[in-house]
Amino acid sequence: CRFTTFLTVNMGRWQLWVNPRVAESDRWHSSRVGLVRSSAILGDHLVSELRELARASDDDMALARAGQFLNKKLRRFEDESRLLLRLADSARVIVLLQRAIESVLGMNDQLESELRDNWDRNLESERAEFIKKIDEILRDEEKLTNELGNNNRQMQIMTLLKYQLDQYSHVLTPRELDVVCEVFDTIGRRGNVMVGALPHWFAASELEWFRAKTTVVEEGEEACERQAAVWAKLHHPNVRKFFGACHVGTPFMIHEACSALPLLNQTIKRTRGRRKTRRERAIDKKLSKSEELAHRKETQTWRHVLGCALGLQYVHERGLVHERLTVDNLLYSQASQKGVLSGMGLVRRRNFGSLDFHDADPLESSDIFAFGLAIFEILVKDRSPDKIATRNSNFDNLPDVRPDFIKRTEWDLLLRMCTPDLVDSTSMPDVVHQLSVLARRDAPMTTRLPHDTPATVEDVSGYEIQTLGMTLEATLHEIEQICDETDCGSLNNVNRPVCDRIMDVYQQLKASPDPVAMDLVENFTLIVLRFYDMLDQRVLGGTSVVASICASGTVAGKNYSFHHDIDMLLRTSSLHNTAPVHNWQTQWKEARRRQSKTLKSCLEEPEPFFRQMSNDIERSEAVALIQFAASTQLGPSTVNKSEDPPLWFIPPYQVQLGRHIADGSFGAVHEGEWLDTDVVVKQVLLDPSDKENWEQFVTKRICGSH
Repeated sequence: CRFTTFLTVNMGRWQLWVNPRVAESDRWHSSRVGLVRSSAILGDHLVSELRELARASDDDMALARAGQFLNKKLRRFEDESRLLLRLADSARVIVLLQRAIESVLGMNDQLESELRDNWDRNLESERAEFIKKIDEILRDEEKLTNELGNNNRQMQIMTLLKYQLDQYSHVLTPRELDVVCEVFDTIGRRGNVMVGALPHWFAASELEWFRAKTTVVEEGEEACERQAAVWAKLHHPNVRKFFGACHVGTPFMIHEACSALPLLNQTIKRTRGRRKTRRERAIDKKLSKSEELAHRKETQTWRHVLGCALGLQYVHERGLVHERLTVDNLLYSQASQKGVLSGMGLVRRRNFGSLDFHDADPLESSDIFAFGLAIFEILVKDRSPDKIATRNSNFDNLPDVRPDFIKRTEWDLLLRMCTPDLVDSTSMPDVVHQLSVLARRDAPMTTRLPHDTPATVEDVSGYEIQTLGMTLEATLHEIEQICDETDCGSLNNVNRPVCDRIMDVYQQLKASPDPVAMDLVENFTLIVLRFYDMLDQRVLGGTSVVASICASGTVAGKNYSFHHDIDMLLRTSSLHNTAPVHNWQTQWKEARRRQSKTLKSCLEEPEPFFRQMSNDIERSEAVALIQFAASTQLGPSTVNKSEDPPLWFIPPYQVQLGRHIADGSFGAVHEGEWLDTDVVVKQVLLDPSDKENWEQFVTKRICGSH
């Protein structure tokens, strides 16, 4: 015991980072000394070298980190007891060991040393020994029968071997390739098992990605293939990232690591929101720290739920619904710090008949109903003072009476979402808007300031919008000019009604015989400023008629929120909503129908639209935009599968440029937003007609998307 303690005295970090992951008898454990042979064979010498170097080092931090990383990457290989399945993973392991040798020796500038030659020879001898073990199995009928197992295991071995050859064949020696081919032939002869081309989404392990997790598909191989085929085509910041799937053996999906909602012990962060009014800022100063934290926690929870709603709206637009949506489908992404939809359990609407609702008919309205119940469950877990009773709560329906910890506006939304009559259920755009209101909601203005006299504005037209350095009247004049200059009717159909409603409210404010309350002017100004910013944003992409048609859906979605904000302003003030321009719902829905009809006709007969293009570059852009818009706004069934845009394609109208960061030989770098998610945008300056440069860009983009 004294000897062991002496040997490990310098292995503090190895003991802390590596030992807890392994058994005391394992080759990785700090108590083991010298070369330890294991059933894994591959890596025995390198593991021993790392361990002994850490023991001899005064500071074993770098070596312990290397050991921890390598141990994690090798654990699946080491734990696998079936040698033929180890063979199917051996090329990946060999690559890892080769890179580890270079990394460890590179730290001490020993890449060209005799030690490097010795470590390489040891790895070569292990590879030869491992292949000899496989060869022995192939020559022993009893062992071979036991290794091959049933048809399912044989299919698993063949599939993983095929994947290994596709990914790592360049690593294997001629002898190793011969043995792999012999295993293929043997399984083919004995089990009549064949493997064709693997799906593009196939992956053997989550270890290929950073912070990836797996979810087992309990329903089996076919269900895994169906879900992977659907999820692989989803690309949205509020849908959990899909990395790959393995449909053989025990089927599983590979995806980004996320947390369940509600977040426990969440860190409350200050987020960028709308500019507050003067009165709201004054009241904030009167809130206690605990009240402010409670309010920020509440709005942060709603922001996470809003993110999930945006993801749900996106999958509905793709023609997808959930077989059974639960709170488990609502998650939080640590990477993007947003609420995300899980991506699991999605099916196409056309796969289902007209079932009764109680048989879980997966329609959009059923999704909204289930989403409302999931939100209620999150609120109960997040706010209920009785944590014990919460564990046994039934979340199949809303309670008859509103709980005290749920506000009336929140309860009203849940009631509209969870109405038993699905025909009367609220729409997904309505849900998204109401959640966005809750997510950006400020603290209740219940605190009264001493000797508070309401401030007023004498001249509304001259009221200055400080962030623009312009008066309210000048800003509205620019807004009208921008709307008048819009060439394409599809965009004007959704922008002009908002502009008309804003102008009607402005005329009412200006015509007031009395000074107007400062709060009312500031609230109106915030709507004007947001609308102006949207019109003035630098949106990427062309200005062709097709680009405008395809972008109209995104613009209409944003303007839906403006309409509701104007409605709220009218309801909470003495302003009138009797003018025809304020009857916007019918006009908005009709405009959306016209946009869908125009887009569909553009898809079915694109030639009349293409003839309006001035060059081949515009026509190429138009083709890509039509394909993308058809697969998202009209449903994937309208597009031939061979015409789908690449999975990494993002339409330019979804990306907005922000602050310029830097320039380079390739182009410029900007801060930006993609569907309200902060991103960095590289604006590449190249001529698409230059075939060589264009192919280099596409190749780099495809490689960068994996």
